[in-house]
Amino acid sequence: MTIQSEIQALKCADCARSDSAVSDLDGNMNFAVDGPAVMLEEEEDGRLSLARAFAPARPLLPAEEPQQPAGGRPLAVRISRLAIRNGAVWWVDARGETRLEASALDGFDTRCDAVWMAEVAEESTHVVSSLQRSALFLSAMRHFAEALRKADLPLHYTALDAECNRGSLDAQLRADIAALRPQRLVVTAPGEWRVLQALRGVAEASGLPLDVREDRHFFGSIREFAAHAKGRKTLRLEYFYREQRVRHSVLMDGKEPLGGEWNFDADNRASFGPEGPGRVPPRSRFAPDAITREVITLVRERFASHPGRLDDFAWPVTREQALQALHEFVEQRLPHALDARQRSAAL
Repeated sequence: MTIQSEIQALKCADCARSDSAVSDLDGNMNFAVDGPAVMLEEEEDGRLSLARAFAPARPLLPAEEPQQPAGGRPLAVRISRLAIRNGAVWWVDARGETRLEASALDGFDTRCDAVWMAEVAEESTHVVSSLQRSALFLSAMRHFAEALRKADLPLHYTALDAECNRGSLDAQLRADIAALRPQRLVVTAPGEWRVLQALRGVAEASGLPLDVREDRHFFGSIREFAAHAKGRKTLRLEYFYREQRVRHSVLMDGKEPLGGEWNFDADNRASFGPEGPGRVPPRSRFAPDAITREVITLVRERFASHPGRLDDFAWPVTREQALQALHEFVEQRLPHALDARQRSAAL
């Protein structure tokens, strides 16, 4: 029985025996569920309360309070323990921002688990990275590490300039496995096949199980694309995009695409007129803080021969900054780009 149906059954039984405006179920209620999407809400005192369970795979904040069913009464349920397995845990923080934990942290136990992170030169040299990219990557890593420390999550972090740095992910992981002696490895699926193969190689050589979990930062998983591609003689990415739009209700009007067409590529291929695209608002910029300034100095020294300059580095390096940059792009810059394309298409 799911939590939802069990609560409903308790609600019906409670309503039958109580005339109070709000039914309150006391006692210990322990639930364990597999594969849900659960929404949590952070209260002002920092505690998390259960706000929404059994939501769609990508839950959205409700625009308004759900209406009470006819004849029903509000129900207050005290849950003593809620175990989430193989699910997506979302929460709304005190500032109203929706957050999603990385799948590798599902079931994380601070008493015996630890996060492992390593800055290694190979990630900037196996394909030569620009100075801006390396600085962005390392600064984002260090800010994320700082967030983990503030959340009191045990962390083993190797900096690029640490004396014990082995230079590559696989070499560093082997050395740290020998020192830390973990029982298993858990990782959110890397976005690069090379990295995944390196991690698998280290796990196998070390005799450790490797739990590779789905990366929930994407709307579609590798398994979903594999299912889409199975049996097809040719692959066209647009058809996979259409499936994702239907599944997540993105730019859809019921079962039909918004505007009556799946894409407007033909309208977007016209060139700009003689006056060009016109002026658009500048991109979001973020002044480097102490962490980023330290990274910039380090990157200049370690990768001096790499292309680019860091004098004008102003990229977002935290989740909060990235969300601000996205919002400002959508609100301020994207409309200008669409207007320009529409004007060029009309020429």
